[in-house]
Amino acid sequence: MNKVVVNEAVQEWVSRFGPNDEDRLIEQATIGKTMAFIVLQSACGYLDKEEAFGLLTSLSTYMELLSKVEPK
Repeated sequence: MNKVVVNEAVQEWVSRFGPNDEDRLIEQATIGKTMAFIVLQSACGYLDKEEAFGLLTSLSTYMELLSKVEPK
């Protein structure tokens, strides 16, 4: 997994973002699971720490932005 893959996933999440808070909560849960997966991959040595940090930073920024978006 690299930044390109995460950025593509973020774009997919943005395009799927729905009109209500339930959709937003589902997206945030998905992001949380992805972040946990990245941490585990880094801890097991499959990702180096710098790459994991970059991925986690991108996802946390997206999650913060998502939390500020008003439902349509």
